Amino acid sequence: MEIKKILPPVLILVLFLGSWHIGALMYDMAFLLPTPWTVAKQFVADFDIIMIGLAQTFTAAFLGYIIAALLGISVATVMSLSKILERSLYPYAILLQTVPIVAVAPLIVLWFGFEIKSIII
Repeated sequence: MEIKKILPPVLILVLFLGSWHIGALMYDMAFLLPTPWTVAKQFVADFDIIMIGLAQTFTAAFLGYIIAALLGISVATVMSLSKILERSLYPYAILLQTVPIVAVAPLIVLWFGFEIKSIII
């Protein structure tokens, strides 16, 4: 690899980490803005917990994606085969696209609980 291709991203990373470190030292509230070194040490210390969370997040995202793809393809197929169903369901499909997920997420948690089920939904 050429040094010209590697140098700019490395310099940006060094500038970012340096600015973060200086800002954290100047801020004097380590619990709100820890230094990059503190974050890295905590990451290593809690690596097992982080990996458990990563596995749970990946599982929920993967299952949600598969279910959404199957449901979406099925509904799209049904809508394409029947003009009456398309005219009936299409406005609701558009309406669902306009509702922010941030507005719906609390309702899903209330209805389905804090388990992985609500995350997949």
